[in-house]
Amino acid sequence: MTDFLFNEELDVPFLRNAFGQDYFAAREVLGSFVDSASHDIPILQAALERSSLRAFSRITMRMVHNLQLVGLENEVEHIRQLRSHVAGFGVNARSKELAEQFINGLDYKKNLMAVEVDRLDRHIESQVRHG
Repeated sequence: MTDFLFNEELDVPFLRNAFGQDYFAAREVLGSFVDSASHDIPILQAALERSSLRAFSRITMRMVHNLQLVGLENEVEHIRQLRSHVAGFGVNARSKELAEQFINGLDYKKNLMAVEVDRLDRHIESQVRHG
């Protein structure tokens, strides 16, 4: 079986350890993450626009497990920093900046993973065709 090489901007060691050569599982988990993030990002943006960091916080805490499933520990840490900042200083310009950085980073990683899902689909199809 030909080895699939994940994009190096992702946590390749984590993905290799989590999925090995189970490309079907990798495709399903990454695809599920892309779908979930595509749904959550506009909601996060709306919460930020309304300055509702309480709603933003609830949504991001719900996302932690999915982020961990795909090796996005930096994004999980970003959530912790944002929550800590809001707890200590309330909603201010810095908390809004942290929230915006989180959304932008999440959108970037979602787009990277969407490309990986397409690549995995092609890889799986190629493996099936060539036995």
